Amino acid sequence: MDGSRINRSRSSRNIVPISEVVQHVDQKINLVGMVVEFSFPRRSKGTDCVLILKLVDKSQQSPELSVNIFTLRMENLPVVKSYGDLIVLHSVTAKEHDGEVNIVFKKRSSFALYDGRSTDDFSCYQALGSFSLSWSERDCITNLRNWWPNAQLNSGRSEYLISMKDIVADTYFDLVCKVLHISYDISKGQWMFFVWDGMDAPFLSFDGNLVNEEKNPLPLQVESSPLDIDIVRKFFRIGTVLRVLADPSHENIGLQFHGVGKWVRIRNMAAKIFAGMWYGVLNPLSRVRFLTDDDVSVLDCRRKYKERILEFDRLPLWGPAHDLTVIDYHQPEKIQFLTLMDVICHKEDNAIFFCVVRVVAIHHFQCKDFCSLDEIGKHEMRLTLEDSTARIHAFLLEEEQVNFFNGFHSDVLADKIKRLLGVPEHQNLLDEGKFTRHPPLVKCVLDSIKDNTGNIIYYICCTKLT
Repeated sequence: MDGSRINRSRSSRNIVPISEVVQHVDQKINLVGMVVEFSFPRRSKGTDCVLILKLVDKSQQSPELSVNIFTLRMENLPVVKSYGDLIVLHSVTAKEHDGEVNIVFKKRSSFALYDGRSTDDFSCYQALGSFSLSWSERDCITNLRNWWPNAQLNSGRSEYLISMKDIVADTYFDLVCKVLHISYDISKGQWMFFVWDGMDAPFLSFDGNLVNEEKNPLPLQVESSPLDIDIVRKFFRIGTVLRVLADPSHENIGLQFHGVGKWVRIRNMAAKIFAGMWYGVLNPLSRVRFLTDDDVSVLDCRRKYKERILEFDRLPLWGPAHDLTVIDYHQPEKIQFLTLMDVICHKEDNAIFFCVVRVVAIHHFQCKDFCSLDEIGKHEMRLTLEDSTARIHAFLLEEEQVNFFNGFHSDVLADKIKRLLGVPEHQNLLDEGKFTRHPPLVKCVLDSIKDNTGNIIYYICCTKLT
């Protein structure tokens, strides 16, 4: 229900300040507070739908008051739209658990959500139950609207906060990031967030063998199907866009979350690895905080990103390119290196790009195809390239393939290929046993050409093994 009535009687409904909630354990009370954090809506192990809010007011900012909201239907849970939004709670119960007092919202409770910005509008944007706003509650809303913009509210404890460049697999952490997109992955049956903080996630190693990768090629993205190019073109060109999978219990998260385009702090998430790519995972206890553009954590992300875009070359954070390849391309002006996101988002075909990438796979992978001088240039090769922003396929054909392999003898060439793919020196390329490889960063030139169906195809050119 949108909007709420104002109770025209001058009788004041008793509003309990958050600092006094501890005095009302096991009592029904009414509250007005600013929402600073919320969990993602989910189903409980029973029949209820659950969401947890963290509230503050002028009387108490720390510790934040937890409000556990239980409803029979997912659409009845509160959906907070923006930083600073306010909630009015009626007939909720204060409970003590493990020495902490929190609020429980159940069947006979009601709520209304209000825009937190300073305004004379007292219509709510969401309400549940028979809801009327008293004059005293209207005064509380006005006072909170005037108070919070100048209040020194923190964005959460910093001990678990990390940057994208510091993520580690299978550990829980908080991430300050901008939410770029949300979509539903039909094959996975889960919602997926696309988030970014301006930094590069660390490069990963590959465990397995090349023979198996030939049969099961590495995917180009975590999501089951690539996003529409018009969506991708709205993403940033520098920094990793991390895919974050919602928990299966988060049924309607994409429809109930209003954070796209906003800076947030995602709390209690983890990082996993899929086919040499990072992705994040939420769990039933993950939470989110909306942040303002002038939050200290946001300003730090924006400053670091600005420093990166001011640099002439768009290079990964993880060290210079290896000298395994050289660029054989002559132009009067200085060469500028770009990211693979720059390449993907370029709208015109027949363009030349200079990139620093890792060659993470070669297909078709058979030693005889490139370790015999007589065979070079006769077989199509598809290389899988990646940097911190994307993965793409790029083909190596005919004369450019001959040029790339640079006339090396087959024994030397096999060693060069091993180094290009990061295969350990003692390992045989066709060994079917499991081993770990670490592809190095190398320089390359890419050419883009549009095929008959309108798709852009990438080719490696003007690049030689040294």
